Amino acid sequence: MTMKVLAICGLAVGFVSFVMGVVGLCTNNWRTGDTHSIGLWKRCEASGCNDIQVGQKKQEYFAFETIRGFGILAVAMAFAGMVFGIVSLIKTKKIGPSVVATFYMMGALFSLICASVFTSLSHSVNTSWGYSFILTWIAFPLSLIAGVMMIVVTFSTKDDE
Repeated sequence: MTMKVLAICGLAVGFVSFVMGVVGLCTNNWRTGDTHSIGLWKRCEASGCNDIQVGQKKQEYFAFETIRGFGILAVAMAFAGMVFGIVSLIKTKKIGPSVVATFYMMGALFSLICASVFTSLSHSVNTSWGYSFILTWIAFPLSLIAGVMMIVVTFSTKDDE
């Protein structure tokens, strides 16, 4: 019974990680300044917003495709972890918690890559980190914690058999 509670807690932490990842990925406040903000998809200034196109040649946007890709993969892995986690709670013999843990760990890795690549590329003195960027960094340890919880469930379930 306690392992089922731990699995449910792992799913709850994974859900929070998923929501933070989605909000961080979709919103436009990765870097903010006095008169502008920049996200993964748009750059907004006082005069309006411009899309950041895939393959745009500006040095500032050069690696945004990589950041976007790993961000999308992180969110997809967290979503898959939630889906498989719910299925594993309903039908315990079909999908083990180790599968769910793998999805959460992969999501944590992809989230780490996404946020760290953006961190390495953003070094402007007139801007500050926005809430989208911070949510993405918070999603990383939450996904990692959810994965560790599911690993504990995996090994505790094997000990009970």
